[in-house]
Amino acid sequence: MLRPWTFEDAALRPSTRGWVLAGILVGGTVVAVLLAMTPETSLARAELTVTIAVAQVVLAAAAVRLREHTTGLVVLAVLAVLLVTVLVADADTLVRVVLASSAYTYLVLYAAYAFERAAMRGILALVTLGSAIGGLVSPLGFRPMVWLCTVVGVSAAGAVVGELVARLRLYATIDSLTGVLNRTAFDAVATAAIAGSLRRSEDLVLAIIDLDEFKNVNDTHGHAAGDVMLGRVVDAWSDRLRTQDLLGRIGGDEFALLLPATTIDGATALLDDLAEVSPLAFSAGLAGVRPGDDVAALRRRADAGMYEVKRSKPHTVG
Repeated sequence: MLRPWTFEDAALRPSTRGWVLAGILVGGTVVAVLLAMTPETSLARAELTVTIAVAQVVLAAAAVRLREHTTGLVVLAVLAVLLVTVLVADADTLVRVVLASSAYTYLVLYAAYAFERAAMRGILALVTLGSAIGGLVSPLGFRPMVWLCTVVGVSAAGAVVGELVARLRLYATIDSLTGVLNRTAFDAVATAAIAGSLRRSEDLVLAIIDLDEFKNVNDTHGHAAGDVMLGRVVDAWSDRLRTQDLLGRIGGDEFALLLPATTIDGATALLDDLAEVSPLAFSAGLAGVRPGDDVAALRRRADAGMYEVKRSKPHTVG
């Protein structure tokens, strides 16, 4: 079952993507300069290659400026692929074709690490198609074996790397029993959400939820039954959460729920809604964001509220 939240499956942090792309574009500039210096290069082709090198430097500067804007970086990566395609289309010797095609390698690997699956696959498709078109219009003509051994091989490797990166990121951030974020991933995403709410002066609430009598399920029916129960609880809650709500498992039977753009009253109403559908009763504490708060401060207040609720219930076992 799909959860009502997502976690980005790219390996590079947003703050570093632009710098990495800038470095790759500078590397592409070096390739272009080497092509221009090839002894058999005519003056006309050398001028075009130098122009492309300058364009890549401009794109590198733009990548630094747009380093935290994913859409902008995708556009820059597309433009970089098109520039490399122009180099391939201009190649008139086998050496120049192979050297120009090598620039695709770094863009493919960048897409595998920096972008989510949809954007990565788009870049790989563009590289595969663009390189074929570039070869068809080049003075040397299309060389199928060269294309298969260089561009297609690199694109296939990039697809595999991208899938492995996504899976490793998933395994590192998702709780295997419930499919929600684990504590480390929850804290990382919540930190950014809290900072954004404070910057925009928006409401935000953190709820700490502890399942009542969960220990009895394990003791009576076994840990396998307890694992199944955790999944049932999360499935029931998921149907009532909004897309922007963030749920994480932070302990054995303890969950954290981050509610952006929500007041304490709104969070209380949501918890009442969750209680109606939950297979197990739970105790919950709430904390609204305050200036200077971080995840730890919110959790301390919400945790204290949760234990106060739990102590007020007779014969409750955590």
